[in-house]
Amino acid sequence: MTRHRTYLLSAGIAIAAVSLTLAACGSSSSSANSSTSTPAATTAPATTAPATEDTETEKNTTAPAPATAAKVAVLMGKPSEFKLTATPTSAPGKVTFAVANEGNVVHEMVVVPAPNGAAGLKQPDGTASEAGSKGEVADLAPGKTARLTISLPAGKYVLLCNLPGHFASGMYADFTVS
Repeated sequence: MTRHRTYLLSAGIAIAAVSLTLAACGSSSSSANSSTSTPAATTAPATTAPATEDTETEKNTTAPAPATAAKVAVLMGKPSEFKLTATPTSAPGKVTFAVANEGNVVHEMVVVPAPNGAAGLKQPDGTASEAGSKGEVADLAPGKTARLTISLPAGKYVLLCNLPGHFASGMYADFTVS
């Protein structure tokens, strides 16, 4: 009888150990899925992190952020191919840019501090300086959308497409953070 109890007790412990091991392995997916903020959560001001299509990337800077992000719709490629519009054109610190490429070619949206507006970013080759970029949605194919959530300090910014010839063609919009 004692051997039978020992066997049952040992079997029960083994089953419990296997159950705990399987439960621990199965829960790792929730922490792995939270990586959307990892590449963009750096605080280095010169680093940009591309947002992937139909996903959200979050980047934090030094600005205190409101509890919820303000929503800003960014439309690229409409009403003309090299047009970029933002609605609304201002928001408080934490912003989610919902970016849509309705054009016929690949576009990007880069958020660049610009106290002197878009003219202050222009380079001799017709591109814009991306110095101090706060984040970007890179290489967004026609018909695709992406989201970029970032916390920005108060100031003036330019949302722009800096692919060859796009900025020079006027593909940018002023944006203010209050």
